[in-house]
Amino acid sequence: MMRSIINCLKVPHLTYQTLKSILFILLSSIPGGIFYFLGGSTLVFWLNDLKFDKATIGLFSFAGIFHGVKFLWGPVLERVQNDKLVLIVSLSGCMACLFLLTLIDPVSNTPLFFCVLMILSIFSASYKMMLHACQMALVQAQNWGLTEAACTTGFRIGMIASGAGALYLSAFMPWVSVYRLMILLCIPSLIWIMFSSPQRDIRRTDQKYLWRDAFVDFFHKKDWMIVLGFMLLYRLQDDFLGKMPNLFFIDMGFSKQEISIAYKLGGLLAVTIGGFLGGYLCFRFKYRPLFFWGLLLHGVSGGAFLILNVESPNVWALYLVVTLQEFTKGLILAPFFSYQLASCTKKFCITQIALLTSIVTFPRILLGGISGVMATNLGWSYFFIFSSLLCVPVLFFVRYIPEYHKKND
Repeated sequence: MMRSIINCLKVPHLTYQTLKSILFILLSSIPGGIFYFLGGSTLVFWLNDLKFDKATIGLFSFAGIFHGVKFLWGPVLERVQNDKLVLIVSLSGCMACLFLLTLIDPVSNTPLFFCVLMILSIFSASYKMMLHACQMALVQAQNWGLTEAACTTGFRIGMIASGAGALYLSAFMPWVSVYRLMILLCIPSLIWIMFSSPQRDIRRTDQKYLWRDAFVDFFHKKDWMIVLGFMLLYRLQDDFLGKMPNLFFIDMGFSKQEISIAYKLGGLLAVTIGGFLGGYLCFRFKYRPLFFWGLLLHGVSGGAFLILNVESPNVWALYLVVTLQEFTKGLILAPFFSYQLASCTKKFCITQIALLTSIVTFPRILLGGISGVMATNLGWSYFFIFSSLLCVPVLFFVRYIPEYHKKND
């Protein structure tokens, strides 16, 4: 069946082994989406139900600070020869942290609750680093766009389960029970990783290299400063929005169940189509035009939030807004992650991809922490207008990025 799919797609360099690797990436990415939402947007609803104010909820974004410095322990993971062991340990650590969160009262033990969230970010950052390394090693560079689409799809499935699914369940059970149920959803992926042994097509760098070698290698690349600047600016719009759309939907009078269905139906389908379309376009076009038109569309789609702010609550308008946002988000993410992989040297892939993704994370942590304050002071209309305008700086920056060729080292 897989071979017939290959023949129908007629995509170069797409083999049976590549499809198996793509499937491995997709299924292993699901827990990443679960951890991301349970420590982020879904947590917003839990804290909102406990009567935390928007400013305080926004400050919880700082719990993810370790996602911004994960490159510091990237060289340590580089030395570990057993990728499967790292994936299992980091995934198990994330599940343990989520269980600890259910044992702590966020109101009476806020500092301890915050500390466990920070530990969760360490384990989840390590898990994501190893998935990126496996992705780079398992397939040829020409297929990185498709593997990123699969990674994004798996991640989104996890987000739908821990976002829309958790919201729906929260109407019938306490948040503690919802979080424990989400932990159980990670078990199939853990078993999948334990019994999967994907073949890698590169050798890990030897044990004798120094901690700084991966960084020295990257900083000797041409236009490395431009690449880092591009990483910093690319997702400013989404970083600024942060967790606020969920609060906006609630303020507009939508129920948690309506929000859940919007993300579960329109959101998942839209981001999947957008992601694989973006991955396929990586075959046909260079990075610069993909980035420019994708970012422009995503910026314009941000204006759709204004429809809900001026109209009376309409569930179809909610579906439209979510679908547009998720489709364009998937469209811009697949080429972006492919570009991150193309910017790295394979033998230092764990550290260098951690460096690039850490740079991407910083604006989310900083802007996410103040987004609640700005939404309160600006009002929703000006808040969303400002968020759409944040795509403008990176549109000017796109023309200066190096145009890496999609080929293996």
